[in-house]
Amino acid sequence: MVEPVAPDILPRELSARQFVDFTRGGPLAGAMLASAVAGLPPAPPLPDPIPKRPDVPSSYLGDLRDRVRAPVLSLEEQIHLITELRLRLDLERERQAVVTLLRELQQRRDLCHATWQLLDPLLKDVRGESSEPAPPGDERPAEAGPVSGPATPPGPDQGLVTSTHRTPPPGWYPDPSGRHQLRWFWNGCWTRQASDQGKVVDDPHF
Repeated sequence: MVEPVAPDILPRELSARQFVDFTRGGPLAGAMLASAVAGLPPAPPLPDPIPKRPDVPSSYLGDLRDRVRAPVLSLEEQIHLITELRLRLDLERERQAVVTLLRELQQRRDLCHATWQLLDPLLKDVRGESSEPAPPGDERPAEAGPVSGPATPPGPDQGLVTSTHRTPPPGWYPDPSGRHQLRWFWNGCWTRQASDQGKVVDDPHF
């Protein structure tokens, strides 16, 4: 046993086994492990002929990558992806790759608003909001007074970067046309992708 486990919740085939506690290492644990290995029965002979060498198993994260990059993702599929990726954030060796996939998911043009509400705070927590630009509404000149209403990103003809204003990051913001609840802002411009109650619609007349 290299990590603490609760034998009571292990499968029956494992819970009935005799454990050698190796969670802390040390000479005593090493001696107990050596003794247990020495007491194992001899291995059975290899089959003849030898079975074909198995294929290299595909990466679990590779499967998630393919799903993140699928041409179309429903709201349910997007939420399932966030749930699976969030669970793997605690694995140090996979953390950076998982963050990359979460950011790719956030950049999708068909990202649902309900998904964005789960994804945005998760990524903010990961990066600690240290190096990313602030969203609209949090940005204003140092000498500016209180903001009286909700801010929206500039339109395509107002996307110039100045010393006091920056183009907001891609994301869902209140629809400036008023025809829909939200509209996707991408690369300094409003797009045809709009959202109503979490459902993405195409608005070709925008």
